Amino acid sequence: MLSSVAIFLIQIAVNKIFWLLFIIFYVKILLTKITRKGVNFMITVSINAHPDIEDKINNYVKENNINLNQVMLDLILEKIEDEEDYKVAVEAYEEYKLNKEKAISFEDLVKKMGLENEI
Repeated sequence: MLSSVAIFLIQIAVNKIFWLLFIIFYVKILLTKITRKGVNFMITVSINAHPDIEDKINNYVKENNINLNQVMLDLILEKIEDEEDYKVAVEAYEEYKLNKEKAISFEDLVKKMGLENEI
């Protein structure tokens, strides 16, 4: 089981990698049409990438039989979820630091729950 510190460091690394990729690709997001209350919302994304990177992206899309739009949406949603997870991890770590005496190890939790033979 990963410690809170390890999770914290992993979240930082994921965050840095994501933003590095977006800087490399130079993403320009143009909001083309927004209607309030979610009736109609559309975002157009333009990516400037080196031809080698463009080829890799196109090959990935073809090999996995998916469209580029879905890949971009998945990446953006994954980034949002990673940020949410990061915030939860930071809050949990801060709570752990304040309440160390109340924390128990994973092994002790397994014993307490009677799951020694399950894991």
